[in-house]
Amino acid sequence: FFFFFFFLLLFDQFMVYLQNFHTKVIKQWYQRRVRGRETMFGIVLFVLKWAVLFIVLLVGLAFLFTLYLLHISKHTHRFGILAKISAITRIKFECLESLRQTYRPANIYCKCHPSNSTFIHPNPECTHRSNTIYISFAGGALLVGGFTFTEWSRTFQQLKAGGQVGIADQLFLSDPNQSFYLRNEQNGWDVANNTRNLVRRYSKIYQNVILIGASMGASMVCMCSDLANVSIAFNPFTSPVLNTSNPFQRLFLRYTIPPALHDICRIKIQSNIDFINKIKTADSEQKYDDDDETRPKILHVHWSSKSKEDYEQSMLVKGQQIQNFLDINDFENSPEMRSTSGVYFWFHDYDQHSLPRHLKSKNVLLRMLQAHLNVLNHQEKQ
Repeated sequence: FFFFFFFLLLFDQFMVYLQNFHTKVIKQWYQRRVRGRETMFGIVLFVLKWAVLFIVLLVGLAFLFTLYLLHISKHTHRFGILAKISAITRIKFECLESLRQTYRPANIYCKCHPSNSTFIHPNPECTHRSNTIYISFAGGALLVGGFTFTEWSRTFQQLKAGGQVGIADQLFLSDPNQSFYLRNEQNGWDVANNTRNLVRRYSKIYQNVILIGASMGASMVCMCSDLANVSIAFNPFTSPVLNTSNPFQRLFLRYTIPPALHDICRIKIQSNIDFINKIKTADSEQKYDDDDETRPKILHVHWSSKSKEDYEQSMLVKGQQIQNFLDINDFENSPEMRSTSGVYFWFHDYDQHSLPRHLKSKNVLLRMLQAHLNVLNHQEKQ
């Protein structure tokens, strides 16, 4: 209410000033327009003065709006707007940074990790640790302005890992800078090495590591898929700066990501796909140690095949094994669901980027994710 009242008062004073300007300045300008060079200099000075006033007014309104989002607004989309401001201005907001990572242990009595922090280090001394951990990478929701810190949290509670529901620890990662996890918490461009090292450290102390994400989060899932047992991605951005039909998204990504890093996602995703396919084992008798980075890994990538932008993103990846998702029953009984390693691309008959939401509305998302996780039983036997 204070912000709205202040804006009305400011707008009223601006209109009064505009009337005085019309009666005085404009008439004087027409009277002096015949003075040649002096008139042109006056016009330039006049334009510059008003341009500066406009910029100052715009910056002031943006500052007040930011304060409103930080201290007054309770709207769920405020974090999305603050994330955009943080990405453009490089300003870090504590309300975003303090929730960059969230840890939820399966054992409710575990206090070995902070619940929320900018960076949560794995604790090897924790005695409450489960054998399995879900790691969720939040998307940026660039098209709708939202921003979620704990994506997939409700879904995790309904999935079975190792034959039981809710026995897995959960780690939720977000990127307030919306830089596709290529920038660390100090705003330095470390090309996702910081995030990859974190996932690697968790993979050393957990028997099963499961990665999941959509959109921007799916890109990071693919870039870390060589460190996990099971990785599930929905419509990842293989190239964040690929031309899209959304002008704001295209301008935003090209501005916030340096040109030298425009291809880093595609290169790392392709490298991981080649690596996973290389270590794909056909010998079911082969044994693997828990800390062996060549143990079986499987990556499932789901695409909206009728979405032009997502289809173009999928075509940037080489060596695909494309399967068409037709029916959930056929999907659950397909040979790919019994495979313990490899990379599989699933094309869905859908024309929007929000594929998980569509699958959830069709009541197939949970069954599909569970089919992906059932492969852990086969991996443990190897």
